[in-house]
Parts: sequence; C-alpha cells; structure tokens
Amino acid sequence: MIRLLNALPLRGQHSTHAVLERMKSGGGELTYRGVAKGLQAIANAPNSPIERTDNPAGIATRWRWREQHPREQHPLRSLAFRDEELLQQTLLYKVARRFIPPVMADNLENDRACVASKLTERPDSQLSWWLQHVAHLPEGPPRFPKPLDEAVVQEVSKALWNRRQLQVEYRRGGLRDWSPIVLHPQGLVLVEEVLWLIAVSDDFTEPYSFSLMRMRQAQMLPGDSRKIEGFDFKHHVAKEFNWPYGEARQIEFWVHEEPKIEFEEMPISEDQKIDPNPNARGYYRVTATVVPNVRLDNFLRKFGDRVYREVRE
Repeated sequence: MIRLLNALPLRGQHSTHAVLERMKSGGGELTYRGVAKGLQAIANAPNSPIERTDNPAGIATRWRWREQHPREQHPLRSLAFRDEELLQQTLLYKVARRFIPPVMADNLENDRACVASKLTERPDSQLSWWLQHVAHLPEGPPRFPKPLDEAVVQEVSKALWNRRQLQVEYRRGGLRDWSPIVLHPQGLVLVEEVLWLIAVSDDFTEPYSFSLMRMRQAQMLPGDSRKIEGFDFKHHVAKEFNWPYGEARQIEFWVHEEPKIEFEEMPISEDQKIDPNPNARGYYRVTATVVPNVRLDNFLRKFGDRVYREVRE
C-alpha cells in the first residue's frame, strides 16, 4: 500500500500505467492489473486519502490525492513521499521561490516546511546525501545582500500579480532618506542575488528599476496599475541590465590553445566555428553570430592575452 501511494505524485491526476511505471523504478514484479486493484482498494476504503477521477468514455482511469485531505492528518499521506518529490520541492524553493506568484507562495512555503521536516527525520537518506553534494555557483564572487523584508516581497508580488498600484517608502541608491512613492509594477527581475521591480513611478512615463532591498512599508493599492503603451518587458530588461540586445551579427576573435578547449566544450553561438589551423602565433580563428553586448565583452576580457579581437601577426 505504501509503495502504491509513494508512486502517486502529490499533485495532478495520473493513470494506472503511470503509477505502474513509477513503481517499476523501485524494482519488483508488478502487473497493471495488480496496481489497478490496489489503487481501487485504497480509494474504496473509508476516509481514503486518494480518489478515482471521473473521466469521459475512452479516457484511461486516473487517480489523485484528495484536495481536502491534508497529509498531516492521515498517516498514509504523510508516508507517501518519493525522494524525487522531496528533491523537486527543495530545489524549487531554493531557486525559484521569488518568482512564485503570491497565490501559490503559501503552498510552496508549506511544502518546504514539510520537506524540511522529512529530511530531518532521514539524515542518512540518499536524498539528504545528494542535497549535500550539489552546488549552484554564481558567475562572479559570492554576494551577501541583506535579507529582504518578506512583507515587502509579498506586497510587491501581490501588486504585480493583481496588476495593481503599489505604495512604498523607497531609498534611492547612495542616499539615506526614505521617500513615499506610488509605483505601477511592470515585472520582476532577479539579477544574481538582487531582486528588482520594473515599474513606473508616480506620474512618470518611463519605467525604472527599483531594488526591493531599498523598500519598506509596501502596500498594494486598489487602483489598477498603469499600462505603458508599446512597452516590451523583455526588450526593457535586455537594455537596462546589459543583457544581449539588438541585432545579431558575426564577430571574429582569436583564441590560444587552452581557452580553445573551453570554446569547443561550450560554444557561444549555435554557428560558432573554430579554424583547426592556428596562425603564426599559435592562435585559432573563431567566428560566431552573437548580439554584441557588455557581458560578451567582459567574458572575452577574462581570458586576458589568450584571446584577442584583431589579428596581430
């Protein structure tokens, strides 16, 4: 019974065949009929945590957890955690929680707390070991920004989700004083560890980037957020944060043998080509179609004299 429930994901509807395939990954002799009978028996039991969904004729039977059946109130549901689900929830919280709309954030927070509890109970599990042996590293030196005010994050997210105006006290970069301001949110951008709100302020017409670290006393207002005629969010982000922006064109540069290997492993464009024959100084010609931008220049500059843009015979 526990194996059957472990094979039924905590969200969505899943066919008997899908449950069977997930159980097979754990080994053992299994049949479609046996899995179907087992799921049906659990669903028919009093106070069952799962149910069979009503499907149109010709659609395979599907199973799901009952929505109004909290796992903490049922021992079977509390045991029905597969490692992959624990891992997904843990990494989702770590990496993407700032991009979760507020109407879903509470569920993610509840899942995180539940997962953390399960991991504490299983310190020697394969999953706990895995999480201690994977790492996500930033491109530059690690940064340690001050913790965000969670109340501010919540109100900013609510205002963006509902497309409402946002009132905050804001401190501009390099200043100590706080000023009240009304913002019209247009989008969120996470740059390394810093979260920015793209918004139009008060009666201004051009969008600006506001750091959530410099906000306090945030409150969503009842008024609708102003729409900017012809505003392209991705276009703005590309320009504002020096992301690849504009027309792509072919560039040419020369690399020495050591960085040449890195470019072979991780090309900077789909059409990148490296001449197999070096020039007289031992450098190889590289061509690639890219969007010229500051990030690309900084990337090439990090190789020092092992990469150069003009031929120097």
